[in-house]
Amino acid sequence: MFYKIVRKIAWIITKLLFFIRIKDANKIPAEGGCVICPNHRSLWDAVLVAAAVKRPLAYIAKEELFKNKLFAAVLRSLHCFPVRRGGGDLAVVKTALQLLKNGEALVIFPEGERIRGGKKPNPKPGAFRLATMTGVPVIPVGIGGNFRLFQQMQFCVGDPIDTKVYKGQRMTEEEYDKIIKDIMQKCYTLAGMDGML
Repeated sequence: MFYKIVRKIAWIITKLLFFIRIKDANKIPAEGGCVICPNHRSLWDAVLVAAAVKRPLAYIAKEELFKNKLFAAVLRSLHCFPVRRGGGDLAVVKTALQLLKNGEALVIFPEGERIRGGKKPNPKPGAFRLATMTGVPVIPVGIGGNFRLFQQMQFCVGDPIDTKVYKGQRMTEEEYDKIIKDIMQKCYTLAGMDGML
């Protein structure tokens, strides 16, 4: 119930402040596990995703956001769970896998940080690994626009990527890196940001 209220507020804010235009949101499965992979440029990205997608979403957030107990309680009620940047947090991996097995839609920003000012992205393959381990699709999402108030933003959803063909395969780090870069290239194309990689 709380999530629905917050999502409605997010929808109103994004429509009023950014005139968000949503394209092909119906490509996100209405039920069942999936990993939604948007590009990441602003603190508003998570809000835009929540506003644009009707079904409840789960998020991985940096653990620094959970230091304040009250804010941490709000984040957890919104299906967010903390991750230590730099990897190695086995508890987060287990939680993410369980969420996907339970049919949740998990939002992961593969870039791991906001990419602005000509910074070159270095996407991490964790999102794709989780998807292949559970056999759920990866949904590329492109968030485009300049994030200036009262100017139009766009939220474009790409075709789901079937990961079942990779499940159980032994893949090298280079192969994982290539696939996640291909996924992110789809995101950048959807966002009108070709040439990022």
